[in-house]
Amino acid sequence: MCSAAVDGGPELTRDALFALAEQRFSAAIVAATTSRSDSIRFMSYVGRARARLNLKHNAEAAADAKLVPAGFIWRSTYTASDPLRENQVYVGNVRSLLVTVDEPYRTMSFGGVADPRVALTLETKRKGPDQETVLYYQNKYTTAGASIPLARYEEAQLIIAEVEGGATAVGIINQLHARVGLPPFSSTDPAVIRQQVIYERRAELFLESQHFGDLIRYAQPLNPAAGTAYQRQKGGVYGNQLCFPLPDVERLNNPNIGP
Repeated sequence: MCSAAVDGGPELTRDALFALAEQRFSAAIVAATTSRSDSIRFMSYVGRARARLNLKHNAEAAADAKLVPAGFIWRSTYTASDPLRENQVYVGNVRSLLVTVDEPYRTMSFGGVADPRVALTLETKRKGPDQETVLYYQNKYTTAGASIPLARYEEAQLIIAEVEGGATAVGIINQLHARVGLPPFSSTDPAVIRQQVIYERRAELFLESQHFGDLIRYAQPLNPAAGTAYQRQKGGVYGNQLCFPLPDVERLNNPNIGP
C-alpha cells in the first residue's frame, strides 16, 4: 500500500506502517513467550525481522531471524469446500485460467539446472481469455485447498544473508541449493552475492507475496518497463506505479482521514 489506516486511525505512510508492525510483533513475542506458544513466537520473529528489514534496521532484523529454528513454517490455510476460503493463486491460474506466470519466472535456473522451486507447466492447447496470453501453470499449489507459507525458516535465513552478506550469505545460499539439488554458488564479490540473494528470494519465496516488496526494497527495474505497450488487443501502456493507493471507500468512511 502507498498508505493505509489501522483500526480507524489516521492515514499512515509505508514506514509508519512498518514501524507499527514492529511494535505489534514485539507485543506478540512477549505474549507468546508468556504463554509458551513457540509457533506464534517464531512467526512473530519472522514478521518483525521483515518489518525491520524494510525500515533498514538491518542488525535488528538479522538478530530476529537468527532466533527462528530450522524447519519452522507457519502456513495460511485454505479449503476447497468454501469459495471464500479457496487458494486464489490456484483458482486464478490453474482452474480459471485468468492469470499466467510472468516471463521472468519462466526460465529460472542456476548453473544450467532448472530451479525446481519455480516449477511450471506450459499449456500448449489453450491461451488466456484474451486468446493471446500464453498460459504457464504454477505447480506449487495444486488444489484450491493448498496452504501458503506465511512465515518460515528459509525466509529468515535469506534475511540474514541479505544483511550480513559475504561468506555467511554464500553458506546460506548453498544450504538452500543443496536442499533442492542445485549446484553450489561461489563468490567473494559483494555485488555478485547481493544479486544472488535477490535471485534466491525470487525462487525460494515464489508465490508467497514477497515479489512486489522486493521490487521496491531493491529498486529493481520494472518488467515490462514503464511505457511498454500492452499486447496488441488491449491498448495502453504499462505504468510505473509501485504501490496501491488507499481505496476511496476507506478514506471516505474514516473520520480520521480527510477527503
